[in-house]
Amino acid sequence: MALAACSFASCSVYDAELLTGAGGVAGGAGGTVAGGPMGGTLGDAGTRAGGTGGGHLGDGGDAGGAGEGGESATGGENGAGTAGVGGGKGGVGGGASGAGGRAGAGGSTAGSAGATGGAGVSGSSGAGGVAGSAGSAGSAGSGTIVEHLIDDFEDGNHQIALSGQIGYWYSYNDGSALGMQSPGPSDSFIPAMVTPTIAENPTSARAANVTWQDFSVWGAGFGAAFTDDQSALYDASMQAGVTFWARVDTGSATRVDVILQEARSLAPNCTVCGHHPQVRLEFTTEWNKVYLPFDVFQGDGGGEPSFYAVDPSALYGIQFFTGPGQTVQIWVDDMAFYALSG
Repeated sequence: MALAACSFASCSVYDAELLTGAGGVAGGAGGTVAGGPMGGTLGDAGTRAGGTGGGHLGDGGDAGGAGEGGESATGGENGAGTAGVGGGKGGVGGGASGAGGRAGAGGSTAGSAGATGGAGVSGSSGAGGVAGSAGSAGSAGSGTIVEHLIDDFEDGNHQIALSGQIGYWYSYNDGSALGMQSPGPSDSFIPAMVTPTIAENPTSARAANVTWQDFSVWGAGFGAAFTDDQSALYDASMQAGVTFWARVDTGSATRVDVILQEARSLAPNCTVCGHHPQVRLEFTTEWNKVYLPFDVFQGDGGGEPSFYAVDPSALYGIQFFTGPGQTVQIWVDDMAFYALSG
């Protein structure tokens, strides 16, 4: 399952577990330390453990260092991952062990142990430091993604399935003389049979499939209106974002803008309208599950009123759009709002 983590300009896929609170894996062990009373060098620090899964990586353990050479005959002192003060001639003991690694927050898999610290030089009789203890594994996240269906296209018509809403799918373009779009604005928006089958969702039989090319003025696209009454916009403020499956055919442009239409960019609420928050996605020919948190949608600040972040409490619809000169063959299925629980 793939998820889009995006900036305003572009985005790349990432693991959906980032949404559920599954964090990185545990930190690794601290490195060992060795050194002599004549001033041994610092032991190498323990490496930080990486991990798979979403969330932040756990912090690795920091190694203790050996005592550096000094004039006093005092043995090395242990700091929390720092070097002790070195001993002089006849002094005893290098630095003691580094503190153990700290557990990564929310991880589920143990991290790798830290590397062993290097031996100190020039020591004559001081004992080496001992290894720091390994960091413990973090616990798994407990969040659950809950979806609120916008449309799965299985009914074979152009109406959305969003609970309590009367909305529909449509296509649009700039009317260029050479432009071609299927289905076009005057055609019935009929879902197509899914091809190829979505491996993770093999029971899905229908999806939106829209193609366009040769529009030369401002471009073309398609979308879903969440309502047929602009005075009754949809309140998605209890949701975290929007999700769907998508892919493009071979030969299609891969970069497509996803736009959330909201109240502030719709007349009569604006004097300069149409500057909706959006995000640019990079699609592939493989089906991918995309999760878009609302905060990845950004306006360009060019409208009046001017704003950047989306207001999910007053949404009109969602669109997929490319500018002029693009050939697009795109599939979209199982669109929903999603929330996190647990």
